[in-house]
Amino acid sequence: MKAVSNTTPLRYLIAIEQEHLLGQLFEKVFVPVAVHEELTDAKTPETVRRRVLALPTWFEVRTVQETQKTPFPVTLHRGEREAILLAEALHADVLLIDEQIGRTIALSRNLPLSGTLGVLERADRMGFVSAPSSPTIEGERVLYQCDPGATASRASSHATSSKTVTYQSR
Repeated sequence: MKAVSNTTPLRYLIAIEQEHLLGQLFEKVFVPVAVHEELTDAKTPETVRRRVLALPTWFEVRTVQETQKTPFPVTLHRGEREAILLAEALHADVLLIDEQIGRTIALSRNLPLSGTLGVLERADRMGFVSAPSSPTIEGERVLYQCDPGATASRASSHATSSKTVTYQSR
């Protein structure tokens, strides 16, 4: 299976030291250039930047062209737009995106999607998640610093998604 990821799922999985799960769930995880730039920006926590620059072969950065022929009904961040366009271009099995507006637009374009919680849930069901350790507590602190209230909104948007993605191990 191949996935395309927006910034937030990668950033959160790295923050809780669980990004390796993506390599267990997917053959490849593609990110558009805009997402890679966000993840390596000076404002991004150093831990995230270092991990993104050292991710293994299952992680691949791709260029995607935005044109006037690919309008979006609302203004999205560049990373979200490019992730949606890349998922369409690659016929990805799943788009990893947490932001509600981006999820709504992806669904309207018939893209199968999942969020950070969906990835963790599926990895747990497949036996890839071990018992939490102390870095998870630090990761949770980072999650709340990045986006206060993220957990509740992510759980809500995950639970109300109208498309179900079925994962299989590689």
